[in-house]
This record gives sequence, structure tokens and C-alpha cells, in this order.
Amino acid sequence: MLKSNKSDHALVKSGDGARQRTIRGGICCSLGRKIPSEMDVTELNTRKRIWVGTLAFMNFFAKVLLWSSGVATIAAVVWYSIELKNNG
Repeated sequence: MLKSNKSDHALVKSGDGARQRTIRGGICCSLGRKIPSEMDVTELNTRKRIWVGTLAFMNFFAKVLLWSSGVATIAAVVWYSIELKNNG
């Protein structure tokens, strides 16, 4: 019998112990890990913390990259202006 769990878009085959999950696009794969509905709260919180930390780092790194490229552009314009002034 197949049970549908709409919260995680999964079809779980019960009865013979085999677990299959239908991924969006119709691809089925065997899971070696728990499906989200069977995870405990601490595991979900850990995964959430990891994702939040990763996204915060990516946000910080994007800001650093943006500002450093702006500073590098200004420095290049100043340097090129000085070169043009000295060497014509």
C-alpha cells in the first residue's frame, strides 16, 4: 500500500520494509536515511541551523565581494588617472 505525505512530496511504500521516495519529476530512489516526517526535532533543528549558517555566510561573503570589487574599481581609476597624468 502506498501512503501519500503531501508535506514532503513523498510516497512511502510500507509493509515489506522497503522505502521509496518519489522526487519531483517522477524519479524514484531508495533512501538510506529517514524521510522528513520521521526525523526527530533535534535533527531538523540541526539541519535548519546548518542551512541558516550557510546562507548567512554566503550573504556576508557576497557583501565583502561587492564592496571589495567597488574599492578595487575606484583604486584602478585613481591609478590609471595618475598614470595618464604622468606618462601622457
